[in-house]
Amino acid sequence: MARTTRNRKKACNVSRGVSRAVFDRFGRVIAGLSISFPTMRCGADTKSHYVALLKQSGLAISTRLGYREATAAEHAAVDGPG
Repeated sequence: MARTTRNRKKACNVSRGVSRAVFDRFGRVIAGLSISFPTMRCGADTKSHYVALLKQSGLAISTRLGYREATAAEHAAVDGPG
């Protein structure tokens, strides 16, 4: 039992994750994508690969929902800050 508890504590301290927002057609964040993985399997190359995949996937989903890169800036200019 003590070994299981020790392994759980260790597992909580050795994970890493990256995330990316998903936007709607108005440029509002409506969801998020994330990946988590053990740090012992994650070098700098692995992390940058996951970041690139999330950026690509987040933009693809956002685009299908009507998002355009300029959408958020356009709405902010019309609606004002906040």
